[in-house]
Amino acid sequence: MERLPEQLTATTDFIDRITLRAYEGAIRDSRKLLENGPAGRKPAQELVSLHQWFSQLAKDDREQVHRAVRDAVEAAIFGFFVVLDGASGGWPVEGEISDFALYRQSYADYDAEKADTPTTRVKINGLSMSEDLHDLFMLAIQERQQ
Repeated sequence: MERLPEQLTATTDFIDRITLRAYEGAIRDSRKLLENGPAGRKPAQELVSLHQWFSQLAKDDREQVHRAVRDAVEAAIFGFFVVLDGASGGWPVEGEISDFALYRQSYADYDAEKADTPTTRVKINGLSMSEDLHDLFMLAIQERQQ
């Protein structure tokens, strides 16, 4: 089933936000920690030790670590999307047709948001969609790397 225009907009916005904030943000923050050390007056010794270890690596080895971090972040987000897409095998509620649903919702005001009474609701994921979120995420990464 093709995505409706509002589904396409909601899905694109969601994938863009996850790609920018979660994927690129995690990679950027990890790089910053490894290269510059942890922030704060009393950082955790584990993070200080990680930074010190990384600083002693040869340049090529540091780049390999950065690649491993990028690949780990990608795999984690990809796996999360596989679960949301219902592609991990089996129903979430054993013996019942069920799914994990992701919606973009709009509300008239904060009280409506607290009461969970949206004025609009657009489903972003599910087996009825033409493209899975995990595939769209990989496409978004490939586009950003070009």
